Amino acid sequence: MTSTSKRPFVLTCFSLILLFGFVCFPIYALTAPSQATLAFVISQYGVGTFVVRQFGSQVFAFGIALLSLSAGITGIGLWRLRPWARRSVITYAALTICSAFARIIEFRTAPNPGSLDLTDALLSVLLLVYFFRPKIKRLFQRNVPTEAVALT
Repeated sequence: MTSTSKRPFVLTCFSLILLFGFVCFPIYALTAPSQATLAFVISQYGVGTFVVRQFGSQVFAFGIALLSLSAGITGIGLWRLRPWARRSVITYAALTICSAFARIIEFRTAPNPGSLDLTDALLSVLLLVYFFRPKIKRLFQRNVPTEAVALT
């Protein structure tokens, strides 16, 4: 049985960040976003901007609520070292990197390009590197003794 006392510090911090987002983002989503916030989102590139432009702020708020719910569930899964949580982080990171490529293309073809922030893509690359490390992969496998992970 896997013990949570051997959870790496980085994994513990990432789980707590996801759980914190689970608590904070619904508060943001349920309050009406200010006009300044919506203007900022519209001035950016990517999926969030597309949603606000096409469907309005209510659908954007609903999307944020769904993302925060999935972040909370994933945070609990990472805390408990569930294999599906690792796959969830890897999938989200890969989708974020794909979204970054779409934002780059949109930025390069825009008539009046503003700023382009790729911080999320950089963090996603770091997450992929971390979650594909052999020690982390073994940590998320079911029925692996903790001593076997700690000794390697």
